[in-house]
Amino acid sequence: MEIDIHLPKNDKLYLINPEKSALGQKIIVSSISMIRDLGIEEFTFKKLATKIKSNEASVYRYFNNKHNLLVYLISVYWEVLNMKIEFSTEYIHTPKDKLDKVIDILVNTESASPSIRNMDIKSLHDIMISESAKAYLTKKVEFEDKEGYFKSYERLVDTISKIFIEVNKEYEFPRALACNLIETTYEQFYFSKHFQTLTEFQNSDSKPKVKRFLETLMFSVLTKGTLN
Repeated sequence: MEIDIHLPKNDKLYLINPEKSALGQKIIVSSISMIRDLGIEEFTFKKLATKIKSNEASVYRYFNNKHNLLVYLISVYWEVLNMKIEFSTEYIHTPKDKLDKVIDILVNTESASPSIRNMDIKSLHDIMISESAKAYLTKKVEFEDKEGYFKSYERLVDTISKIFIEVNKEYEFPRALACNLIETTYEQFYFSKHFQTLTEFQNSDSKPKVKRFLETLMFSVLTKGTLN
């Protein structure tokens, strides 16, 4: 099954909805590949404008700065994750099977159903691994949170935490654990590529091992509950 995903409608992140114009869509597509290749530090609107054969001022008509663009792209990925989790767990009735599916989707987002036609999910996954923490580890995070920058992340955490509650309704920290699961997934992928002394995972074969690690971690926590 293949679908087109609608981009997040969050006017706190953009000035003009990029989904509504050909130029806006070019900005999104090209910025994904450039941030993946360059990293957010080396990426600039000037370089983006050159790539899409436009001018820098045109890019600024859509986004105030590259930080907002990064949060927007990360939000796209969070929306994709949330949609795939809801789609894939809707008819799963056993809570532990739902949790296993959530972990599988986090690790194998690109191949999980449904497939996304209009977005490079593989490149967004790479951006999540290397750049996602930079979206919120800033001095302005409290202001941006109040402004609704991270609504997509909050929805994803809410979806996962509800599944944790199904597994163990007595567990005290479902939202904290959901955040931990998401962040640990991308942290371990990053370590497997760049800091192999900090993990048992190697980049070439990390996915199945990361999945097994996350399953061990989550099921251990949720089935044992909390300490008295």
